[in-house]
Amino acid sequence: MPERPRFAASTLGYLALAAFNCILLLSYLESHPNFPGDFCAFYTGARLYLQGPSRVYDLTLQRATEQQLLGRDDIPFNHPPYELLLWLPLARLSFQTAFWLLRLAGLLLLAVASKLAATALCPRLGAPAIFLRALAFFPVPYCLWMGQDSVLLLAILAACAWLLARRMEWLAGAALGLALLKPQLVLPIAAVFLLMRRWRVVRGFLCSAFAVLTLSIFMVGFAGMRQMLTILLAGQTSAHMAIHPSMMPNLRGLLSLLLAGHSSSDTILVGAISISLLLAARATVQPQQPSARAFAGLICFALLVSFHLNLHDLALLLLPILLVMQDKMWSGENGWQVTVPVIVLFCTPAYLAALGAFKVAVFAIFVAWLWFGMVRCAAVASRQVVPSIEQRGMALPR
Repeated sequence: MPERPRFAASTLGYLALAAFNCILLLSYLESHPNFPGDFCAFYTGARLYLQGPSRVYDLTLQRATEQQLLGRDDIPFNHPPYELLLWLPLARLSFQTAFWLLRLAGLLLLAVASKLAATALCPRLGAPAIFLRALAFFPVPYCLWMGQDSVLLLAILAACAWLLARRMEWLAGAALGLALLKPQLVLPIAAVFLLMRRWRVVRGFLCSAFAVLTLSIFMVGFAGMRQMLTILLAGQTSAHMAIHPSMMPNLRGLLSLLLAGHSSSDTILVGAISISLLLAARATVQPQQPSARAFAGLICFALLVSFHLNLHDLALLLLPILLVMQDKMWSGENGWQVTVPVIVLFCTPAYLAALGAFKVAVFAIFVAWLWFGMVRCAAVASRQVVPSIEQRGMALPR
């Protein structure tokens, strides 16, 4: 009986926060009816592919098409070609119709991800409660509002966790390879599995990665792949669009914000710390920890060391946050170590303030804090599960 009031209060709180997020974003859409979001890049890439595969990564043509269709030309399509297979059906529709269909598809993917997460990670919460928490977590509705593909990535990673929970490691690795539409978020996780010598996962990942690479080359040819790499490199140097590391909630963004451009060795420093964090990620996985749970915890690490990250990519944090909620990690004496970052990460006004001040990078602190807190709580729990030497001695027959 005492659990019911708290459950009801928390449900109402998440419901209110989800409603606030949706009303906030929908009100902006109402005042900006022609808002193109980031979906304009996917839509433009698909339209150009229908005109001819060799035209997809022609940056001049991309900018001219975006300007003609949407009145902006600052967001190029720079994702792998195989992702275009998702957008080609929408490219035959008007932009606004395609945009709203994408948002609807995003909600369906979120429902699928909620069901998979409930089965693999959070049976106590259930899929409806997870779906509600997802809408209350600002990066998720922000992703749907922008027309980004991070919810798709969330669904794929939830599927990976579901497969790992069923010990289908090769299939889990293959699913992880499908998520290479954002390689900067997938390769760090694959690297940890490699260090852990989880060969079935690694083999599945390599097979899937080879398949999507082959498909991409088949779609646009080697020339198109070179053009894609050129756009990616030019983008990171701000040659054709504004790249602001201070808007990246990762290690790169945080160092850029703290150093304020006064260091000429940012890349070397980021690389060195990232390698250290990779070794730490390998070391902090508990041997007795279920694979699905370890996988979800590694998402924090992947987000931190990713070279490129946007606010909507924090939607992937939903999986590690759900582990915190499932295990009630805040109930122990070390609970504050996860309670504080979770509260901040669910605070919509904090995101609005960071967006307005161009300092989204500060959220990297709370991503790292969440990861540290989860590792700390898991370590304490593992020590409590294993009986001490004295306890084992007392248990021996006399």
